[in-house]
Amino acid sequence: EIEIYPRPGVADPLGELDIYLSDGTRLSARSDPKQPEEPIIVTVPKPGPINWIHVQLVSYTEGNAPGIAEITVAGDPVIAAGTAPPQPVPSVSITPGSLRLSWSRSPSRNVIGYKIFAGTSPDYLPLEFDVGNVTSYQPEYLEAGRTYWFQVRPYDARQFGPPQAREISGTVIAPRVDRITPDRGPSWGGTEVTIEGDNFLPGLAVKIGDQFLRNVKVVSPQKITGTTYRNSSGWHDVLVRNPGKQEAVLPKAFKHE
Repeated sequence: EIEIYPRPGVADPLGELDIYLSDGTRLSARSDPKQPEEPIIVTVPKPGPINWIHVQLVSYTEGNAPGIAEITVAGDPVIAAGTAPPQPVPSVSITPGSLRLSWSRSPSRNVIGYKIFAGTSPDYLPLEFDVGNVTSYQPEYLEAGRTYWFQVRPYDARQFGPPQAREISGTVIAPRVDRITPDRGPSWGGTEVTIEGDNFLPGLAVKIGDQFLRNVKVVSPQKITGTTYRNSSGWHDVLVRNPGKQEAVLPKAFKHE
């Protein structure tokens, strides 16, 4: 619970309050006008560490802004950040080709985020990605054809925890575009097309000229289908971009007529 105490000796109630917590929770409360000196007690809907509290007066008696004397937090004890390093994440998985990482949360309650360390050798991880308090991340613009090793490390307000127990690695792949059929259609769009090549990954994007293909479906690593959007007349490049931003271009491959 959060208890908000008004300044002693103020006859007017605190009025309506908005309370913002560090985990993104927003709460609202109102004081009892018949008991202006009594604290406002707010129940936090979900347990967990609170790093900061922001209280904002929304409304109060005109011409008189009452003050807040004290804010206290009661309930489950909060583990003090920095007393011990956060525990490592129990498991990490990697999606082949795109190298999207997913992990389970650290058991430590004081964790406020995760940092990914990456490199082309398990002994040298110079790339760092501070991804915040999430459990998945898609690295972008890694070099195609190279193998990367990754560590996922939790951190609290003062220090990092150790990496996961098992090393994890993967090789980045770039798409290859061989052909598009049919190779032409009306400029107002609506043409169903098939793109053939290799290394097509779920979640990719396709552009013809400066317009994205609609209703994209990765049928297999060698085939994509979709529907053209309206575009200017003429021949346009066909671009396929995998989730990690690796891409391939087939120049002047589709004509809008």
